[in-house]
Amino acid sequence: MNLEVPEVALEFAQEASLAMHARGGMDIARRALRDPAVREIEVGLLLEALGIGDLEQVDDLESLMAAAELCRAAGAVALPYPVAARLGGSPVPVAVVDRARPRVDHARLFERWLVVDLAGAATAFAESRNAELRSRLGYFVGD
Repeated sequence: MNLEVPEVALEFAQEASLAMHARGGMDIARRALRDPAVREIEVGLLLEALGIGDLEQVDDLESLMAAAELCRAAGAVALPYPVAARLGGSPVPVAVVDRARPRVDHARLFERWLVVDLAGAATAFAESRNAELRSRLGYFVGD
């Protein structure tokens, strides 16, 4: 098995990282804590410009690795956006939840979600009407 990251995915990761750092890197997360709209206005537009829509259907190794590298770059700057939830081919973001206490990170960012419990049962989920928890570990988490 070849575990080497394809050059095109590495180039994409470099482009994504540069774009995130050009907008402040970790300061994006700090701005989002003060103004949650930053996630949609600034981060959402940044990811669209990088081509996240092209990675939603990951049907080949290069696309899969580019998607993984995008997640890695986003994690390196604590990007306040559910990047992985947008990838994978679903028309709506996907989150894995505990059925007894379903919570989704960035729940209010999208009108609809597909939530999958640990047993594999999938359910459509409308935007959370509850306030975000604002906890230290899950600032944007919603019920």
